[in-house]
Amino acid sequence: MPAILESVRVLWVRLLPFSLLFLAAQTLIRLALMFVARDRLEGVSDYLLPLATGFWFDVAVLLMALPVILIAPVLLPKQFAGRLFDRSVALGFFAVLAMMMLFQACAEYFFWDEFTTRFNFIAVDYLIYTQEVLGNIFESYPVKTLLTIVFGFGALAAFLARKRVFARLQVHPAFGARLVAFAWKNHERHDLG
Repeated sequence: MPAILESVRVLWVRLLPFSLLFLAAQTLIRLALMFVARDRLEGVSDYLLPLATGFWFDVAVLLMALPVILIAPVLLPKQFAGRLFDRSVALGFFAVLAMMMLFQACAEYFFWDEFTTRFNFIAVDYLIYTQEVLGNIFESYPVKTLLTIVFGFGALAAFLARKRVFARLQVHPAFGARLVAFAWKNHERHDLG
């Protein structure tokens, strides 16, 4: 059992920078949209309720995403842990996550500006008419400039966070212990929901 607990600890420590980035980005997006909509917000509950509810949903989404994020470290051979390949994959994933968060922030802002709401069924309807919607988006917004900023931000965020990300890449316990820890955490997550 101690090997399994150590595996859980190692995997959790490894996930911490990604989890914090996701939760911080989602909270900042929510705060930015609240700032944009500040004219319509009246009381303290108009500020606190969306933050609390949103944070709860963000944690739920994060818990659903963790098994996917954990696939690479669980399958990574023990001798590669903390080495160049492991560091490259972890830092690359951090950069992609940072890019996704900024892209989402931009998309949510423009969606809010257009519809005065966060992503909802309208965004899903857009997927049906992809050609027309993409044409309108490229005509209406500076997509190339925004994507350049998003890619630059992701690279900069990864560069600035590299020491924290690398510090979390500890030596792995044996594969069997990691696999049991992964299954145990996955089972525990399903019990919560």
